[in-house]
Amino acid sequence: MWKVFGVATNLVAAGDVWQDQLVKLSGRKKDKEKFLELNHRAEVHIFYAKFPEDTHMEDLKFYEHFILKITKAAKDPTIEFQGVPQKFMVIISAEAELNEYMVRQETRGERAEALEEMLKKEEQAYR
Repeated sequence: MWKVFGVATNLVAAGDVWQDQLVKLSGRKKDKEKFLELNHRAEVHIFYAKFPEDTHMEDLKFYEHFILKITKAAKDPTIEFQGVPQKFMVIISAEAELNEYMVRQETRGERAEALEEMLKKEEQAYR
């Protein structure tokens, strides 16, 4: 049985349980309101919090430190399986996703255009 902060869950729902528990465990912590506001803006998948691109670095750092406070103060492990605490990672990001396929396609197109241009120049040189 998987648990997140002591709450039984399946691994697919772990991100939702983690986010819900962060809200509950933030309880009487100083700056709770700012944390809740940021937490509301985050799109969470497992332990990956994706913020809008316009989120400031100071807000991301604040979110990180607040989560660390909650994690340290929690009575239960962040995530455990059959009573054994598990290693975990939290990723916090506000970067735009890069579509590598499109970048490669654009690069290929640019290379193809450059090759065509070079071949035309060589062809003209031989005339």
